[in-house]
Amino acid sequence: MVVHRRDFFRLATVSGAIGLSGCVEQNRGLTENERQNEEYNEGNISSELTDKKPTDEEPVDKEPTDREPTNEESTDGKPVLRDISLETIDMNNGTELQLTVLAESDITVNWLHISLEGPNGNIRGGGQGWEFREVKDGVWETEWTYIVSDEAASGEYYFSRIRVENEADLVSELWPDEPSATIQTDAVPEKPVLTDVSLDAVEVSDDTKLQLTVIAESNVPVNWLHISFEGPNGNIRGGGQGWEFTKVKEGVWKTEWTYTVSDEAASGEYYFSRIHVENEGNLESDPWSEDVGVTIETDADPEVPILKDVSLETANVSEGTELQLTVLAESNVTVNWLHISLEGPNGNIRGGGQGWEFREVKDRYFPNVAS
Repeated sequence: MVVHRRDFFRLATVSGAIGLSGCVEQNRGLTENERQNEEYNEGNISSELTDKKPTDEEPVDKEPTDREPTNEESTDGKPVLRDISLETIDMNNGTELQLTVLAESDITVNWLHISLEGPNGNIRGGGQGWEFREVKDGVWETEWTYIVSDEAASGEYYFSRIRVENEADLVSELWPDEPSATIQTDAVPEKPVLTDVSLDAVEVSDDTKLQLTVIAESNVPVNWLHISFEGPNGNIRGGGQGWEFTKVKEGVWKTEWTYTVSDEAASGEYYFSRIHVENEGNLESDPWSEDVGVTIETDADPEVPILKDVSLETANVSEGTELQLTVLAESNVTVNWLHISLEGPNGNIRGGGQGWEFREVKDRYFPNVAS
């Protein structure tokens, strides 16, 4: 399939600036499925913790080196885990796991790392900024909840690699135990099977909208989608994430994934590969046997962007000091992605790449301010 686009107005070069605050994190730009997902939680997560498999090139938050657990008093400002408990609560749609974490720290605790495992493997894992409340002077508490569906597998569910960080980016030791609960359901999940994958391309104004449709058979709900999406200049999106599937008939589940190829994108082949799904039993289908793709032709001829200037300013704000990084780039098409690594006295704070809004400040320049 070849999609020919209408003529488009070619930008000369543009410049952009971006501001990045040391305290405030901005979410990455997503596909037009910005959608039911940034993460499709299906009510399973009380807050959004990094899921088991990262998607495309999201900002990769720090992952400190693990150390042997210890219960010694902290003498260097590191937070100290004091108690971890796990409770189960019967719900109308399953069993809620409530993990309670208690830590001591002279300064605010604001980061949680966990791994949640089930009978069929990893369910959630990683670390991210998290809200802790100070229950008394120097003592911080939080909860993390997850609902094990009535259609999930029976067996042991347990948490491991639990640790926290504080605002000084100091990391506690790992909790030495793995709190767990054995949950019995009436479900016997079976491995899902992909039955059809198709791709449609539709012109929308001067852009091209790609819609990937995935149909799978499963005796329990399908709730996870894995894809790799490639373009003429390499990977555009990739990985897996919670996703909403619609039950079209008994045992058959369907979803769509859409992406708009800009009128300023490169001409060539755009294709999906490594497509597979998972169900609520955490069982994965086999990958779809073929790549599905389309050739798109535009009048654009994107060139490699060139950084022209990067500057950093500080400003006093009520909660601390704001860092504002300004990035100026030259490009003949819109600049829309930023890669950085932010380091502090105690190691990495933020790092990776993410979709970002740049503004055109003059012909042939895109400025962007991160704040």
